[in-house]
Order: sequence, then structure tokens, then C-alpha cells
Amino acid sequence: MLKKHQRLIYSLLGAFVLAAGLGFYFAPHHPRLKFVIYCNIYWLLFFVGFWILALIIKKLLSKRHKYWTEYFYQKLPEFFFFVSLPFLAFLGRTEIMSLIIALLFFIILFWRAQKYLQAHPSGNDWQTANKSIFLLGGFFFVLFGVIQYLAHKYYILDSSTLFHVVVLLRAAAMTALWLVGFVWSQAFYHSHKGCKRYFLLVFWLVCFAAAMIFWVANLGVLWGSGLYLTPTAMEHASGASKVIFNQTTMISFAIAAACVALLGYLLRSSIKARVNSSQRPWFCFGWALSGLALLIILVIAPIKNTPEAKVLYSFYDYYFGKNETIEINKEILQKLNRNFGLTYNPDEFYVNHREKVFSASQNLLPVKLQKQKPNIMIVFFESLSANLTDVYTDIWNGELTPNLKNFSEDKHTTIFKNFYNASTPTITGILSELCSFLPPTGHTEIHIDGKLSKFFLSCLPDILRQQAGYKKTVYITAVEKDYAHKDTIYKSAGVDDIYGTEELAKIIPEEPLAWGFSDHQMFSVMPKFLSETPQPFLLMLSTVDTHQPYITAKDIIKFRDGKSVVLSAFHTTDNAFGKFWDYFKQSEFYNNTILIVVADHAIFPGSYHNVPEYKNKPEYEKLSFYDENAFMMYVPGNILPKQIKTFASGLDFAPTLLHMLNVNVKNAFEGHSIFEDRKKYPNVLGMHEFGLYINQETKKGREIVYDLPINLQQSCANSLASPKPQWGEGGPASTSTPELTLCEYEQFYKWKRNMLEQGRLWITGK
Repeated sequence: MLKKHQRLIYSLLGAFVLAAGLGFYFAPHHPRLKFVIYCNIYWLLFFVGFWILALIIKKLLSKRHKYWTEYFYQKLPEFFFFVSLPFLAFLGRTEIMSLIIALLFFIILFWRAQKYLQAHPSGNDWQTANKSIFLLGGFFFVLFGVIQYLAHKYYILDSSTLFHVVVLLRAAAMTALWLVGFVWSQAFYHSHKGCKRYFLLVFWLVCFAAAMIFWVANLGVLWGSGLYLTPTAMEHASGASKVIFNQTTMISFAIAAACVALLGYLLRSSIKARVNSSQRPWFCFGWALSGLALLIILVIAPIKNTPEAKVLYSFYDYYFGKNETIEINKEILQKLNRNFGLTYNPDEFYVNHREKVFSASQNLLPVKLQKQKPNIMIVFFESLSANLTDVYTDIWNGELTPNLKNFSEDKHTTIFKNFYNASTPTITGILSELCSFLPPTGHTEIHIDGKLSKFFLSCLPDILRQQAGYKKTVYITAVEKDYAHKDTIYKSAGVDDIYGTEELAKIIPEEPLAWGFSDHQMFSVMPKFLSETPQPFLLMLSTVDTHQPYITAKDIIKFRDGKSVVLSAFHTTDNAFGKFWDYFKQSEFYNNTILIVVADHAIFPGSYHNVPEYKNKPEYEKLSFYDENAFMMYVPGNILPKQIKTFASGLDFAPTLLHMLNVNVKNAFEGHSIFEDRKKYPNVLGMHEFGLYINQETKKGREIVYDLPINLQQSCANSLASPKPQWGEGGPASTSTPELTLCEYEQFYKWKRNMLEQGRLWITGK
């Protein structure tokens, strides 16, 4: 009975497998009934489509050898079933599982194809061609499967990706492209004579070698910055050769060279096999593969979604993209004013304009510091997410960062909770904290044409120096001071002296022990800066040891068994800070200096995979770059509460500090003092070159929403169907002006970036 109807059964099973795999990926999962209905429709369409295709094939092969009209046609439903099996990879629960399932069923498909071809009169020739193409295809699939997996794992913007099979789709697209390229280059070789026969083979082989070199560099940048090798990432990584060209990169280069050699061997073997067999099987396979590749690339896995395409487009857009003028709707400006207190004048003043930092003075400092201006020292700890300190969590029983914990427990120290970074990377993160302003751009745009020389925002260093009587403002970084244009940016923000590796080399006798000078080296010279800087001063320090990839420091102190390089890096930084804190408590500065510990930005999301306590937990699988940051403030004679739980971001840092110092001036701040009435502006808006987020109230409480990754070229059409940000009870939902839609947020982002690139965000003639 089953044998009699096996062709029908195979066709039904094949259609079912296709419907299950593709339905799981494309069909809506909720409500469940809708999902079932969609899958059944897919099943019917695939079943009917197969038999229509079978009839077409029968017609086309009617005048061919009886192998095709009889044997092959009879086996076609069975073949259809085995072709459908790789689509079960869509049901895999992880990226690795999907790739393994796909590869396993491709091997099974190859084995069945060999069995079918055995019956052909020229079966050996057909099997040879089949074997050669499957070996090439398998090589490309495994290679690009691994590459695309690594790209997906470390690329920060894949945090919003909903389906893990995106890795599988990208691998399939690149496999199809390269396989077809080499198959037809072989055809060109066998159809021509002389040296010109090598043209396409050499061309594709050189292209492949170049692609491997690109991926070595790309994986290095991904590992070091979480970004693809784009102009923005190159700016972010400038001066960071020790991060990009490290042991990982060298190993990757060796593997890439081996892959090029292996491909050369496979091509040589394939060409040799083709010479000794009939050309017809190769010709048929070439056309069949071309059709399949076209289907994959255009329908199933578009190349435009691969890292390779995104990188190429980023360079094209950077060098040849149009710099169009973007206008912003007045209604959006009205909403920005109502929802966030952001007041922009597109005609006269292109940054947010305020007459005052805070609405009313408060006694936030002890009487002694009100009469005598306190010194201020800010330590910008690299990537200091609250989750990785013993101050905000008890996971490690106080063993990971005991010195930060000791600092937090000082009776004069206030701990700020629910403090989120407003931007990433370091330069925009610190800029958001010092200037309460977010340039939604990479490092390059704010440096082009000397625009930073006209950077006349009112930033914390400039305000303290010009309007609060502070004698000196100093910024110290462990790396080159021109890294990411810090020297230009901080000079324009009002910093008097900037120290980088070149300047520090005159003070620190040892060789740099990290990416630049290690945290132990940096904190060891801080007493010198404290004692030699005229008071009152603003002294700022950026650390480096806890920057990805966490292995650059030679004076690392292992945490417990040392298996987690992330935890060891944070433990080392804590140890360095602890030695400085011991000195500070015994010095004169303990009584006249505000010491602030704050993160420049959150930790790289992928780093949580190297923290056993967080690894494989759903909430840490793919975090965005926005995370709760450590923020603590030591104030001599402190009268502030021990803990402050107001939701805030880096945008609020400068207004908060000025509010404490009772310095009220005109400004362009986009944040608000933490000590202000936060009910008026409950949302915190964060933007930068990677995306946009909203810290908002919901019925469940405060929530970080990151559902609009910014692509500056994308249409806003789909955003119109997205839900509007919702307000919790007690919010301004009852007011007449509705909230911004996600589409309008994107328009604001584009407008602000456009204004920045045109130099229209600065006051002309300050």
C-alpha cells in the first residue's frame, strides 16, 4: 500500500517539511491558530507547486534519455523530499544547531544524489561532478557558517535580531555566490585555450583571498569594538592597533591562509576531474546551481543583509553619499519640547537653548564646601556596568571589586542607581556626560573640516573654568590623546591640559603595560597630578584595562581561577583604584575634593558571554549597549542620601554636578539635574551612531526600550506601524500633544545628525 503511493507520500512529506521550516521563520507565531493556518497554506502551495514543476520537467525531458523520462521522473518526489530536509535547520534553537542541522542534511542529500546518479548510463561522470560541487559547496558553507556566526555573535547591532537562523541565511547567501562564481570560472577554463582560460579562475581566487583578508581585519575590529570594519569603526579603532592586531587576529590570518590554500587544492582537483569526464554533467549542474543560487540570493537570503554588503555600502556612503539637507517638522520640535524639555531654534540657534541649568537652588553641599569651592576629580571607568561591581550586586560576595565596594561604603559616598549610559563609545559617552549633548554620529563627522574648532557648546570644564572660578581643568587618558579626536574635542569643551601616552611617558618611567598605560600605572601618578594642579581644579582620568578584549594588560590580577578574562580585568582595575583610594583617604584631598566614579559607557554586550554568572542567561544573551552604569560620588561632609534611585542617564551628569555646586548659567544641555523634579520629564532620550533608545515609564515600572536600531538610509514606512511609546500612570498622556512615534524619533535622529555634519549645531561667533 505504502509502496504504491510512495510518490504521493514523499511529495506530501517534502511539502510539509518546507512548510514547517519556512513557516516557522516567516509566519506570525501569535496567535497560534494564525500560525497553523499559514503553515497549512504553505503546505498546500508547496505540494501543488511541486507537481506543477514535475509536469514541466517531464515535458522538458520528454525527448531525453529514458533515464530522465522514467527513472528520474519516478524518483523526483523522493528527491524533492531530501531537498526539503535542509530546511529543518529553521527549527534549530541556536545558531550552531541550525548550521549543524543544515550541514547534516546536505550530506544526506549528497548521498542520495549519488545513489540516483548511479543508475545513469554515464553515472561515473555525473557522480564525479556531483562530488566535486558538493565538496566546494560544503567548504564554502562551513567557512561562511563559522564567519557569519562570529559576526553575529560580536556585532552589537544584532542585539535586536529575533531569529537565530539569520546566521544560516547569511551563510547560504555567501555560499551560493562564491560557489556559482567558481563553477562558471571552471566552465570558462574548459571552454578556452591559452592563458586567457585562467582569467576567471585567477580573478575569483584573488577575490576570495581579498575576502579572507577583509574577514581577518573585520573579526579583529568586531572583537575589539563590536562593529563591522566600517569608516565609523575605523575611526573608533584608530590608534588601537594592539586591540585590533592581536593574537586572535594572527590566528585568524593563519586560518584564512589555510582556507585559500584548501580552496586552491579543491579547484585543482575539480579541474583535473572535469578534464577526464564528460562536460555535459558539469554544464547541467552549472545551470541548475545558477538557478538555485538566484533563488537563494533573491528570495530566501538576500546578500544585502550580509556583513559584507553592509561594509561595502558603508564605505560607498562615506565617500560618495549625498549630504542632503533635512528639515524637521515643527510639530516634532513641539513634541520634543513637551516630552523632553528640548528647545531647538532651527533658524537662529541650532542646539538646545536654556537660560538656566536648574529651576531652583538647593543645599546639596555641606556648608564648608559652599564657602570654599571643592576640587573635583572624575574617574571615567572604562565599560563599568553596574552588573560587574560588588556595589550593585552580591553575586561575587564582595570579592570581585572589594575596593569599589569599600569606596561606596564610606560614610561620605552616595551611590546613584538606575543610571544609564546615554551613548557609546567612549568619546560620545564622555561627551554626553560633560556637555549633556549627544552628537548622533561617529568620530569622523565631528572632526571633518575642522568643525570642532567651532564647537561652542557650554560644557562642564568650560563652565567651571569661565564662570565658576576653577583655575585648572585637566584630562588624562591612558592611550594616545588624539585617539578618537579626544584632544580636539576636549579642548573645545574647555579642558586646559590633555595628557596621553606621549605626555605620560615623561612622567611614568616604565613601558606601557596595556593598550596604553595600564590602570596600575595611571593611578600611581595621580598623587603627582593632585598635588601639582592649582586649586580648585577639575581633574579627569579615563581608565583602559576593562576595554574589550580584556587581555592587553600585562599586570593583570587573575580573579579566582582566571578563566574569565572579563572578571580578571575588572578585578585588576579595582585593585589599582584601591591603592589610589588608600592614598586619597590619607591625603589633604580627602577633606576638600569631590571624587566621582562613573562609567564612560556600558560594557560590550557580548562580554557577558565570558562571565559565568551571566553566560547563557536569556536576559544577557544579546543586550543592547544600554545598561545600568556605576555612578558613585564621594563628597567631604556629604549631606546627600546614601542612595539615590532616580532614573537618569549620562545626559544628566553635568546638570547634576552644576546643581550641586549651585552654578546656574545659560547652556545647551539636553539632560536635567537628577535633583530636579523628574516627573516633568520622565523619559530619557539616548542617541548615537548605533541607535536610539527610550528610558520610559510603563505599567510595569521603568523600562529600557531599544526597538529602533537606526539605519540612516532606511524608510520610515514600517515604523508607522510600530507601537508608540507608552506612558505609565501619572505621565503626560492626558496632555493635548501626543507622544512622538518611532518614525518621528528617527526623523529627529536624522535631522540632528544632518545639522551636525553641516556645522549648524554650533553658535557662530560665540
